[in-house]
Amino acid sequence: MTLGRSVTNLVAPPSCDSLPDVVLYKTPSGQLGIKLTGGIGSKWQGIYCLQVVPGSPASEEGSVQPNDKILYICGRCTLGMTLEDAVKACEVAPRKVKLKIFREDQPVNPKAKWNGKGA
Repeated sequence: MTLGRSVTNLVAPPSCDSLPDVVLYKTPSGQLGIKLTGGIGSKWQGIYCLQVVPGSPASEEGSVQPNDKILYICGRCTLGMTLEDAVKACEVAPRKVKLKIFREDQPVNPKAKWNGKGA
C-alpha cells in the first residue's frame, strides 16, 4: 500500500544561492499582487504566476510576469508544493518577500532596486 502522492519526473531546481532575488514588499493588507497556479496534483508540476495584479507591488516592481515559474519563496523550494502550500508560504512570509523565478528556463533578474515605497 502506498500513502501520499506519487510524483515522477521532478527535476531539482538550481540552488537557491545561485539565483537572483526578486524582492517584493507586501501591501499593508499582506498582498503581493501575484496570483499563483500549479502545484503537485495539477497539470503544472511546479508553481507558476497566473496573473500580475495591476497597480500591485509585483506590478510596480516589474519583474514577475504571467507564466513565470516560482522556484523559491523566501528560501523555501516550491518543488513538490501544492498550490495551497505556496499560497501559505507567501502569506506567512515577512513583509519583504524574496522570490527566485525562472522564465523560459532562465533565471529572472530583478528589474530595479525597488524599496516598496513607490516612485
